[in-house]
Amino acid sequence: MSKDVATDTVRTWREQGLTAAVHLACPRCRAPGVFCSEDWILMDWPGCYVPPGDVRSGQSVGDRCPNCLAARGPNLLKRLGEIWRNRFT
Repeated sequence: MSKDVATDTVRTWREQGLTAAVHLACPRCRAPGVFCSEDWILMDWPGCYVPPGDVRSGQSVGDRCPNCLAARGPNLLKRLGEIWRNRFT
């Protein structure tokens, strides 16, 4: 008697990609659009400064400028889209 044996092939992969966005400065006080842990940020725009190792470093400041509390318009973030994508098998 013959017995049918089912074989399944499983493939795994890892996919990586890089997207870009430009965070423009505050039109009122010229503070950067992201939080930063650099010393010169602390001197010029203390509201955008975060201590080294803070998880907000490099992140967008949001809808209000943390330095002068002015509203940041939606046109101050320009998404450039995907620059690079690769699938590793």
